[in-house]
Amino acid sequence: MMLSKIHYRSFLFCFIFYFISIAAGAQAIKLDEETPLRQFPYISMVYDRIFNSSGLDTFFHKLELLKRSGKGSVSIVHIGDSHVKAPYYPGKVKKCLQDFFGAGGKDSSGVIYNSIGINGARFTTFNRSAAFWQKLPSYHADLYIISLGTNDAQGTQFNEKDFLVQVQRMIDSIRMMSPGSALLFTTAADSFRNRYPNRLMWSMNISLYTFCAKNNIPVWDLYRTTNGYGSAYNWIKQRMMSADGVHYSAKAYELQGQLLFNAIGRGYNNFLNY
Repeated sequence: MMLSKIHYRSFLFCFIFYFISIAAGAQAIKLDEETPLRQFPYISMVYDRIFNSSGLDTFFHKLELLKRSGKGSVSIVHIGDSHVKAPYYPGKVKKCLQDFFGAGGKDSSGVIYNSIGINGARFTTFNRSAAFWQKLPSYHADLYIISLGTNDAQGTQFNEKDFLVQVQRMIDSIRMMSPGSALLFTTAADSFRNRYPNRLMWSMNISLYTFCAKNNIPVWDLYRTTNGYGSAYNWIKQRMMSADGVHYSAKAYELQGQLLFNAIGRGYNNFLNY
């Protein structure tokens, strides 16, 4: 009886010590919310978070292990259109993540962040590209961030049914190729169409967000974070949008990248505290 009590106490001590060690190594991300608000005061911080974030728990766990051990790597692939092809938006997310978790690559531990952007891309652009799907497995991604939709909302009409078919096709293809990876969709920031606020952009973003909500897919709502329909006027007012009414300045893209990092960081911190 005495021996079993000793064993029990030893086990209990080791058990408690183990979780104390985990908690000590689980460092939260310090988020910068003041700089984005100074640069663009029209941000709705209540929306700057990942909705349905439980779908990223496996990814967050990998980040936690990376931070605690300082070993290994976590790979992210950011897929999008011209907003992502320019280096400023994904580059800011990459820098912030690597500043905290380290820069992974040749014999170094940390986050590996690749972006794949195509000018004028829609969901169909990637779904129909054999070369894209042949290349994608080589990234060994733990997380795919999908930032598409702007060009899907630049036509004369928006067909929700056809749009969601393409969204689902991309999801199915990624899950078939990388069954253990996580998915994060982002809505598109507001823009103009023929010099007027783009109502189709509103319809497309609502459709994408609702689809993600119904299917418990993580989504970051950049559209509502930056105040939604008609907010392109605010970007113009701050001189952060180009003359075409669709693309943004380097400063604006970096701000959007900071907001996305903050949303990811907030989800990660909540995961640590769960």
